[in-house]
Amino acid sequence: MWSSAANILMRARFPKRERLSGKTEISELFSKGSFFYLGPFKVFFLLEDRNVTEPPQLLVSVPKSKFSHATDRNLLKRRIREAYRNSKAELLDRLSGSGINLKKIGLVYVEDELFSFVNIKAQIMKIPGLLKKGSKK
Repeated sequence: MWSSAANILMRARFPKRERLSGKTEISELFSKGSFFYLGPFKVFFLLEDRNVTEPPQLLVSVPKSKFSHATDRNLLKRRIREAYRNSKAELLDRLSGSGINLKKIGLVYVEDELFSFVNIKAQIMKIPGLLKKGSKK
């Protein structure tokens, strides 16, 4: 789906076009999409019927009700974005290999404790396998 050589540099980045923003875009993810629980996340996703040529847009949310200090919320959001950015190439390869056309994904942190970067990255790497199971239903 994506050419390996041309996208190695692109995949190591997390540009604005890959960030899910805008009220209508976010409400579409929550209203039309599905979700499952995975570790510290409630993962929302929206699949596309046709082949997707661009990487999925990502939403990261850490609720204020779970972490009252903004520094903790920002730390978790940075860890989640960095884990996604670092593992994006492998995630996209797994998704395209399994024929999943992911349009949007939302990661909502639902745990009460701070997870380490390594744990967050490990959980993010499990997402394609669970999407593959969920898309066959």
